[in-house]
This record gives sequence, structure tokens and C-alpha cells, in this order.
Amino acid sequence: MDIKAEWLHPAAWYYRLECEFRPNKKPLLKVCNLCNRAPPRHLTQFLPQQGINLTCTCEKIYSPPLDSQHYCSNCSEWFHVGCMELSQPETQSHAFKPAPQQLADVPIMRGWNGNRNGKSWETVGTGRKLVAVKAWLAKEVLPKNWREQLDNQFVTAMTEKIWALYTCPKCSSDI
Repeated sequence: MDIKAEWLHPAAWYYRLECEFRPNKKPLLKVCNLCNRAPPRHLTQFLPQQGINLTCTCEKIYSPPLDSQHYCSNCSEWFHVGCMELSQPETQSHAFKPAPQQLADVPIMRGWNGNRNGKSWETVGTGRKLVAVKAWLAKEVLPKNWREQLDNQFVTAMTEKIWALYTCPKCSSDI
């Protein structure tokens, strides 16, 4: 029997679930890309056992093509932009800072927000790259090739846009 592995587009990595009920066994939750709803509450008890994390106060599963989320470092949780209140509208205050400092001010986020094709940092989040910048700035040592280490496209995308901050629904910090 010849089984060929099919390449999965990153959009297929995170999607909603369908549940298969099996006699005398726990329900089997499978990824389903046909719907855009969180699983019913009575099924969510099985999600951690399946290795699936619910995010935000709305308890939905993260879907990069459909969602936009900000990360709260204090709570260690992701929240949908639509589930938070705007804390600070987009301002031009960081526009006159050097690029590394601008990056340090960018909130940690993920999601394509409805775009057709997302970048890798939009799928998995900007956290790792932004934490690296903050560490470099704290040590006051910026590598000569810092743009290449972060990815030039990422640096440009993060510094050309002005980012709004939202209030974390759990701890009320600006994220």
C-alpha cells in the first residue's frame, strides 16, 4: 500500500474541530476546516487531553487566517482583538524612534486577520522576535546583522505600521 503524505498549507494547521463519538471510548476530536465555531462547551473538557488549547475569554480555538490576537505577558494568554477594549489608539509617537526601539514597543500578536496569505510570524506570533529585540536593547548590544536575524521583511512590516494597544480582559494591562 502506497501512502503519500500530503503537504499542508499553514492555513490548515489551526482550525475548528469535529467530534467523532465512538462506543465505549472518549470522543475523538478531529480538526475540521469547514466551520468557524468553537466546539460546544460540553466537548471542551476533552480538548486539553487532545493537546488542543482554547484561547481568549471567548474560549475559541486560534485560527491564523481568521483571527487576530494579542498576547498578555502578565497572564501568559492570547486574546482576540475583538474581545478586548481599545486602550490606546494608533499613535505616531514611536515613528521618530530608531527601528529597534520601535520594535520593542510593538505588542506581541498573531493572526492573519482575514488576509489570504499570512507570513510565518503572523501564524505563530511575533513574540520570539520581539523578545530578542528587547534582550538586545537591555544589554545595549545590537548585533550587526540584527535585521537579517529577525528577517528584513518582519522589521519593515512591524515598523511601517502604527499599532494600537488593547486592555487585557484579565489583568487590565496594555497589550
